Amino acid sequence: MRVSDLLTQTCAVVASLGFAKLSPDALDLEQSRLAIEALKAIQPLLPEEEARDVRQAVSSLQLAFADAAK
Repeated sequence: MRVSDLLTQTCAVVASLGFAKLSPDALDLEQSRLAIEALKAIQPLLPEEEARDVRQAVSSLQLAFADAAK
């Protein structure tokens, strides 16, 4: 296994947790914000194709965060 593979898998888990923390029954904006920041920190370390997927996940998570924060 390569480190970049592990980072990519980690990003998938972090994104999933970030979205889960935005559900009405488990709302935790601080944990979701932490997920967003973690993904943004890891993204530049990834190969371009994976980085693009993480950027898309961050964008979706930020939109969901804004909606949940209303």
